[in-house]
Amino acid sequence: EVAGFVLCSPHFSGEPDFGWVELLGVRPAWRRRGLGEALLLHGFRALRARGFTRVGLGVDAENTTGAVRLYERVGMRPVRRSDTWELRT
Repeated sequence: EVAGFVLCSPHFSGEPDFGWVELLGVRPAWRRRGLGEALLLHGFRALRARGFTRVGLGVDAENTTGAVRLYERVGMRPVRRSDTWELRT
């Protein structure tokens, strides 16, 4: 059984030192055990080993899983906010 995962890549901006956490997920049964933090820190180390000195990610600020607290706990801070727009068609 997969308990969680992290996927990191170069940031789409093409800045050579900027990595990005594309996906981070922990199954509900495995949450609140430190797995998300461990996966995130592993992703940071993997990016650093490949020469990335900065890392970013996107998050829904209203996320109820505790993601924002996790990112703050590992030292991340918000640098920009954005809105998502939609239209029913």
